[in-house]
Amino acid sequence: MPLSRLRDIFESNLEVYDSYLLDTLLATYYSNSLPDDRVWLFVIGQPSSSKSLLMSSFEDLPDYYPLGKITPKTLASGYKNFEGIALEIKGKVVCLNDMAPLLTMDQKSKLEIWGQLRELYDGVVRQQTGTGVNIKYNDIFVTLIANATPALDSQRSIFNQLGNREIIYRLPERDFTENQKIIDKLYMNGFTTEKIKKDLKNAVSCFFKDLQPIQVNLDKNTYNFLHNVAWFISNMRATADYDYYTGELVSEVVREEPIRVFKMLRKLVVSLLSLDENYPAERIQKILRRIAVSSSQPYRVKILQALNSTKVEGDYSSSEIARIIGLGTKSTLSQLWTLHALKLVDVYQSEDVGYKPDYRWSIREEGEKLYKLLKYKS
Repeated sequence: MPLSRLRDIFESNLEVYDSYLLDTLLATYYSNSLPDDRVWLFVIGQPSSSKSLLMSSFEDLPDYYPLGKITPKTLASGYKNFEGIALEIKGKVVCLNDMAPLLTMDQKSKLEIWGQLRELYDGVVRQQTGTGVNIKYNDIFVTLIANATPALDSQRSIFNQLGNREIIYRLPERDFTENQKIIDKLYMNGFTTEKIKKDLKNAVSCFFKDLQPIQVNLDKNTYNFLHNVAWFISNMRATADYDYYTGELVSEVVREEPIRVFKMLRKLVVSLLSLDENYPAERIQKILRRIAVSSSQPYRVKILQALNSTKVEGDYSSSEIARIIGLGTKSTLSQLWTLHALKLVDVYQSEDVGYKPDYRWSIREEGEKLYKLLKYKS
């Protein structure tokens, strides 16, 4: 079954459909058959955006491992009657359908789980208990696909501090017209959810059964574009601590090394090209741009976008920028100070400050260059 036919089947069966996400999921699954670095993909979208149906379409494939929820004892329990799933998931594509239960856990459990996931990416699973149990498994490498709603964004400061091990694909929000099209499609589509799931699973199974391995070689321009995307993500999700009252920085801003993200993206691109011998470069570029913006701190990107796209020469106050991006002034200040520490924006304090500092902000040449990195030169 050709990729174009598979897309048609999904489009005819799903009310909410994103062909770029379908390609990304197919490539992520296929990447598990390739050696070296594993791809970890988080899909973030509103409820009822077909994330679960897309994931369930992979159920009949080899190496599929569904995971309903994750707790601090899931990977390695420390109990005699249940050792955990570490050995079961080795070499598998672990599909976590809903990360919502994780968001409701206490802070200690969240930190423990994010820490375990960080080690799992590196192939290590361990568990230590107060009763003297000390378990460690090595070489437990997995591919991970996890679904989440935008509520996950509230937890990003936690897993940013623990070290990112994922790339993110964020589904765009739908406006009234797009929702009306979905309602119209629901009216016309008489299939039940169970029949849709069955048809999609059969289609995906046929696609992978017919898929023939091809030799993929990436050219220099593609490598440069991948590096640009990785560098963009490295800056846009750099970590820092802020003063609760002023929003100003109280620590250094730390970029993650872009090499891990680069390797993950490289493997994803090789997998995308493996889906179809004539896979268009334009689709790859669009997918990578979506991942770059999705994996970044969203308001940091909006600030750069606003300062790059303005038609008026000059600078802006913190409150003006806050209005443009739709965020509170204090939270906006936190991101502005981060961008300033990254040498992407300039700041000065106006002379007439009154009782409160009046900061003025403008884009630096480095900020303009970073924003333009996502443009691809063929």
